[in-house]
Amino acid sequence: MGSKAYKTYIPMIDACLASDFGSYLFTSRGYLCNSVDANGDANGGTWVDRKSFLMNEVMVYGSVINSNTANGAGMYNIGTDNSQLPLFRFDMRYAVGHSRSAYWLRDVVSSSMFAYADDYGNAPRDVAAAPWYGIRAFCLIR
Repeated sequence: MGSKAYKTYIPMIDACLASDFGSYLFTSRGYLCNSVDANGDANGGTWVDRKSFLMNEVMVYGSVINSNTANGAGMYNIGTDNSQLPLFRFDMRYAVGHSRSAYWLRDVVSSSMFAYADDYGNAPRDVAAAPWYGIRAFCLIR
């Protein structure tokens, strides 16, 4: 929740979506990581109401890849979004190849690293300060 993506970019995306979709845009409740322990594992979360969210590894790839799931840490990254999006299950090219650029996921890998989806279909991770990945949010439309 404290990342630049959620503090800066998601509010801009929310405003754009509200302008484009108006009353058809659904505000949903999501469970997001808000802290990490001394080992860098996600160890806390909170409920937030948003118009858009970053996807997690499960939504894109169908499983957890980079983030730690020991001792319940996975629940803070996965939250309630615990299944692969149907379009990506149908054809993974929509998750990676068609976007033609890498984008951040919300999965906390460590205190300084997040997961991202790259344009080759890989599920890598990088330092949070890396500026070369995009933001690809999802939203719900009524």
